[in-house]
Amino acid sequence: MGIIPGCGGIERLWRLVGRARALEIIAYGEDYDADTAERYGWVNRAVPDAELDALVERFRRADRLVRR
Repeated sequence: MGIIPGCGGIERLWRLVGRARALEIIAYGEDYDADTAERYGWVNRAVPDAELDALVERFRRADRLVRR
């Protein structure tokens, strides 16, 4: 069985992926790859390793613009 930390993690998971999927994630306790997590709605986007640095740089620049 998977172990879920406290502080409302289970409730938030249900809202993100739906009740049935959350129960599956919790009961099986498996590791999920990025593509599966994206398909489940667990993450916003999955990017290949080669594109990660460029994506982080875009977020950094956007953050600077917002903070101005």
